[in-house]
Amino acid sequence: EQTNPKPNNVASPSRQEDVYAYYCRMVDIAKEVNAQHILVTTGWAYYDESKEDAWNRSVKMMRKVCDYAKANDILVAIEALQPNESVLANSVEQLKAYLDAVNHPQLKVCIDFGAMARVNNTIQDYFDAFGKDVIHTHFVDGKPTGHLAWSDGTRDLKQDLLDLEANGYDGYLSLESVNSRYYEKPWTAEEKTLSAFDMLEKQ
Repeated sequence: EQTNPKPNNVASPSRQEDVYAYYCRMVDIAKEVNAQHILVTTGWAYYDESKEDAWNRSVKMMRKVCDYAKANDILVAIEALQPNESVLANSVEQLKAYLDAVNHPQLKVCIDFGAMARVNNTIQDYFDAFGKDVIHTHFVDGKPTGHLAWSDGTRDLKQDLLDLEANGYDGYLSLESVNSRYYEKPWTAEEKTLSAFDMLEKQ
């Protein structure tokens, strides 16, 4: 519950104690179920304020979250957002600047294929910038965005897998198929993706 307009905005100018408590609960749950990391975003700026103000609040809160995560041996994976979701970090370059500002060893990176494609970044761009700090992937198809099931978009499944493998990626491939076309029958997204993997394996 952290993506615009959900309430738990890391960059929020208000409710900071509640927001911090929410992320601490995320860490607690991750520890309880033996997960290795949680997923976060930078949060977002309000329309009537400067980006810098929201950026500074986000960086400050993220340091606190990372401190709590470190104390519990949980990593924090952050993804870039698309420009309509937030103006704080949309590209590899902006995400790198954000990680540099937070400056915390617990903060790692999630590649979101939708956000990546929206700004014309590539898988290689992410690994060139972050290397082994890429620990999670929202592995979805798109046209070029859309968080689609594989075969519903225009991405090259085989090449994407090869690019991840070439960079030594051994994390999960998270199927974030969040698109209204799947709302009525959400299982069809997984069926299409599994079918695409099966077809690739038979080639």
